[in-house]
Amino acid sequence: MCTYLDQVGATYYFRRVVPAELRRYILTSSGASRTEWKLSLRTKDRETAKRELPGWTVATQAEIDRAAAALASGQTDAASESPQKPARRMSPQAEAMWAAHEQALRLLSISRRNLVRSPSSQM
Repeated sequence: MCTYLDQVGATYYFRRVVPAELRRYILTSSGASRTEWKLSLRTKDRETAKRELPGWTVATQAEIDRAAAALASGQTDAASESPQKPARRMSPQAEAMWAAHEQALRLLSISRRNLVRSPSSQM
């Protein structure tokens, strides 16, 4: 069973709910409290989507752990962790994982376009 796998139409998504008590510590890019992560895995193949889940599970768990630590230390919200800078949307580890995932998707897209077979090679 794939707990965080969601399908909308034919496309698979990673979907994980943010625990209610931690939502004020995990923010969207606009600064609002995040209620869930929902990220396209950019595939219509279930097995490919299932292979993508562990990376996103680790990245979101890192965010949940960071938020839980902030809650345990008594911070009132995400903004109180650094008054000079806006609150980060994701931890550095999660940002690095996101960037690597995006790069992999770009490379996969490029390689798929380059693998188009000519009609004569299909015989």
